[in-house]
Amino acid sequence: MRINGLLKLGPVLAVGLLASLLLAQASWAGQVRVAADGTGDYLTLFDGIAAAASGDTVSVGPGVYDDFVEIAPSGIPVDVLGWVEQAQLTILGDHRDQVIIGPAVPRPDLELGGDGIATWFDVTLTVRHATIRNVGDGLQCNGDRLVVSDCT
Repeated sequence: MRINGLLKLGPVLAVGLLASLLLAQASWAGQVRVAADGTGDYLTLFDGIAAAASGDTVSVGPGVYDDFVEIAPSGIPVDVLGWVEQAQLTILGDHRDQVIIGPAVPRPDLELGGDGIATWFDVTLTVRHATIRNVGDGLQCNGDRLVVSDCT
């Protein structure tokens, strides 16, 4: 009798274990909040992207994001607003008319006007709901996978 009771419990335990694993997997991907008004985790797009792990979403609040950072990934300096090295990243703006990536006017003091968001190799980048303006390359992807929707 006891063995039969344990056997009946087996499927229940299996379903519970499967549900726990699925919930744990869903929690692996995190979210980083960038907000120009100071209410998020980071003020700049560059810092928010740098803090994110592969698979995370960088949620971007309303504001203008125009803080260029000079980097030199291949020994040649370039000015960017965001640099993606993670294997997979999503940048999700609150609304394309309220999330502005780039300065109000082009920056002639930056070589080629600076870049918006640039990636390293083997990156899958998704960008949604943002306006990218007045930069040399809005989204510079070096042979990577890029998904863009509801952007101007």
